[in-house]
Amino acid sequence: YNNLSSWFFLQDELDPKARFTPFLAAYYFSAIQAEGNEKLRPLIQYLERVGNRGDNENWRWLVQAIQLARYRLGDLEWAKKMADRLSAMQNRIDLPVWAKNMNVIIMTDKGEKEAAYEIMMHSLQTESDNLEPSEIIFMRDYICESILTPEEAIGHPLCQGDMSTNER
Repeated sequence: YNNLSSWFFLQDELDPKARFTPFLAAYYFSAIQAEGNEKLRPLIQYLERVGNRGDNENWRWLVQAIQLARYRLGDLEWAKKMADRLSAMQNRIDLPVWAKNMNVIIMTDKGEKEAAYEIMMHSLQTESDNLEPSEIIFMRDYICESILTPEEAIGHPLCQGDMSTNER
């Protein structure tokens, strides 16, 4: 994987607009069950570099890097740092709500539920006029089902009613 990642970085220097190399890294080589997931680290570093360009095409590679760091390496700190950078890109590019809030998802995984709750509630209160109904539903569902405990959700006004509709 080190040699492969070196090739990926070289290809990126030769043609930074190429999409095939990050595609191979994200979807083919990351899916191979290597001996020990730690071997994926250089590949994730490559996807992180390409994804950090923060344009309308490359942010997706940062998402792949976050997912691999989180679920294959179990490195929540690295995943959170990358997710924070992804979230910061929303000022420059149009990101879907799930991508904007990947840092919140990682925060929840890390047990930082109060901070995650505050961010999600702030987003709902300040951005709901600019969100699609499905994005609002995702955010409400995430708050009620992943951030709040079942006991907290029962008494929370946001979590009352049918979670599959926009009327709550």
